[in-house]
Amino acid sequence: MRILWVPHAPWHVPQREKYLLTYLGRHHSVYSTDWDTDFRRLRDYASRRYWRSFFPAASKEDGITVYHIPRIGPALFSRGLRAFNSRVYQEWIARVIERHHIDWLIASFVVPYVDFGIPTSIDIGDDNVAYWSESGGPQLYGREIAENELAWIRESRGVTVVSSVLRERLQRRVGPSKPFTVIPNGVDLDVFQPPLDKGRVKADLDLNPHFRYMSCIGSFNRHGEIERLLAVARRIQPLSYVRLVVVGRGKYIPLLQKRLAQEGLTGVIFAGFQQGDKLLRYFQATDVGLCPYPLTYGLHASSPLRLLQYSAVGAAVVIPPLQEVVRMRFGNVLLSGESDDSFADAALASLDSPGGVPNNLGEYHWKRLAHRMEQCF
Repeated sequence: MRILWVPHAPWHVPQREKYLLTYLGRHHSVYSTDWDTDFRRLRDYASRRYWRSFFPAASKEDGITVYHIPRIGPALFSRGLRAFNSRVYQEWIARVIERHHIDWLIASFVVPYVDFGIPTSIDIGDDNVAYWSESGGPQLYGREIAENELAWIRESRGVTVVSSVLRERLQRRVGPSKPFTVIPNGVDLDVFQPPLDKGRVKADLDLNPHFRYMSCIGSFNRHGEIERLLAVARRIQPLSYVRLVVVGRGKYIPLLQKRLAQEGLTGVIFAGFQQGDKLLRYFQATDVGLCPYPLTYGLHASSPLRLLQYSAVGAAVVIPPLQEVVRMRFGNVLLSGESDDSFADAALASLDSPGGVPNNLGEYHWKRLAHRMEQCF
C-alpha cells in the first residue's frame, strides 16, 4: 500500500507521525508532507528556516519521502493568506497522490477538507483546539482548527485519536456513529531499555555513579514547568547525593538558570540539547523522571512521550494526575498534587521508589501501534 500522511506538526518536531511512518514503511511505501507554521516571534521571520518555507523541496529520511510544501507568511494573522496557503497545500497533496498513486491519505487539521478521490482517514494527535487556546494564539485560527477537524472527521472512513479522553470529547461533538480508534503515543522498546549497568552509564556521562539523579528531558517552553523545577531544586538542595539534570532547550532555560543563581540553588546540571545515543543514555541514567506538566484541559487528553520513554528505561516517574495518564495505570508512576510544592514533595518521595518497567508497556511499542493503524486502512 502507498500511504501519504499530512502531519499536524512540522517534520523537524519529533511527533507520532514520524515514529508510526517509520514502522509502516517496513511493509508499505510511505510519504509525508511538511509545512512550517510555527512562526510567532518577530525573530522567527528573520530565520533561515522561515525563508526556506517559501520554496518547495523533497527529501528522504528513514525510508520516508517528505515533501516540504511552500507557503507565504506571515499567515498566522491573516485569514486571506491562510486561505491561499491552504489552496496551495491542497494542490500539492493532489500532485503527490497522482505522482505516487497513493492508496490511502491520513489527514490532519492543517489543511481544510477536500475530496481527493481516495480512501481517507484523519489522525488527531492532541486536543489541538484546546492546545491552541491555551497557547494564547489568535482565536480565529483556533476556530479554523475546529472546523477543519470536524470536516475531516465527518468525511473520513475512520478516525484515529491519541487517547481515550480525546475520543470521548470528540464523540460528544460528532455523535456515536463515527468509528474512533485509540492509538496512543508510543516508545521504541527495541531502543529504550533499562541499562545493564546504570552506574557505568552515569560515569560515561560524567555523572557520579553513586548519586541519585532526577531528570527533566524535553523542551522548556512553558513557564509553569520552570516553577515546578525550581520547587524541586529547593527540595533537593540539602541532599548532597541528589541532583536534578535538565536535558533539552527552550525559551525558559535562561530564566531557570537566572532564578537558580538568584536563590543559590546548586544541585542542578544543565546538559543542553542531546539526541541519538547520548540522549538515550541520559534517559538510562535517570532514577526519577520528571514530567512537570500543568493541569490544563488540553494536557488532560495527552499521551506523553516523555512518560513512556522514562518508563521504558525503568525509571520512577513523577507527573500530575492528567486524566489519560491515570487511566494508563503504570506501576512506576507517582502522581503528584496540583501545586508546585506538591510536585516537589512527590519528586522527593519518589527517591524511595524502585521504579521498574510497567507490565503493560508492551501495548505502547510503536511497532504494535503501527500494526493497529494498519488495521484501520
